[in-house]
Amino acid sequence: MRRSTPPRLTLDRVSWRQRANGSAGSIRLSLRAPSAVIWPALIMTGAKAPAEALAWFSRARALRPSHVEAARHMAAVLQALGRFPEALKAYDDALRLGLVDPAAFYNRGLVLRALGRRDEAIASFDQALKLKPAYPEAVRAGAILLSEAGQLEAALEFVEEALRIKPDFFEAHLDRANLLHRLGALEAALNAYSEALDLFPGHADLCNNRGVILQELGELEAARSPHSMWRSAPSPTSHRRCSIAARPS
Repeated sequence: MRRSTPPRLTLDRVSWRQRANGSAGSIRLSLRAPSAVIWPALIMTGAKAPAEALAWFSRARALRPSHVEAARHMAAVLQALGRFPEALKAYDDALRLGLVDPAAFYNRGLVLRALGRRDEAIASFDQALKLKPAYPEAVRAGAILLSEAGQLEAALEFVEEALRIKPDFFEAHLDRANLLHRLGALEAALNAYSEALDLFPGHADLCNNRGVILQELGELEAARSPHSMWRSAPSPTSHRRCSIAARPS
């Protein structure tokens, strides 16, 4: 009895990028199936080709408007591109279609904050925390909003809770020290920067801000020490997009 060979999906020799741009060539799989269109979209996302990824996600959503994953991934790409009104609509579409994901509510909150819609951002972060109470990024996001409203002590409580959940959370360490500095608790801020430097040695912002406090305390020699001097070190994550600022010197 002859054994049948299972069918395989094969691709013509054409890049996903060419296909997404409508170039010549074809992919030998059914592009009428949304699930087939999602894969190249995810590949383009991983390849840091957002324009091509959006083209594929848009096609998937055109084929099936109720495709939750296409809406969710499309929202994330639009958010990364800074196209916040479109990202918000895509997140809202995904949630309306039944997505239950704390990360989606968290990212939606970031988008709302970028759009200046603070109260709605708070509500979205709250929803993320209802689904995932131990969510340090969402807790820290609340701290940032509180600090922007001038509620520094409340913001500090939130940051400390984020650190309790995730002790090696760099951004929260930086925020904690900056908040203490802004509250005028110089000794506590100095200790906070020193503790953060133990975890993230030589980090530029930590060294610089610690040196500023030492100067304010009149400890000029200590401020010039290698531990306090500014040194160019990469941030563990890109905290500059959304962080609590130190007190202006």
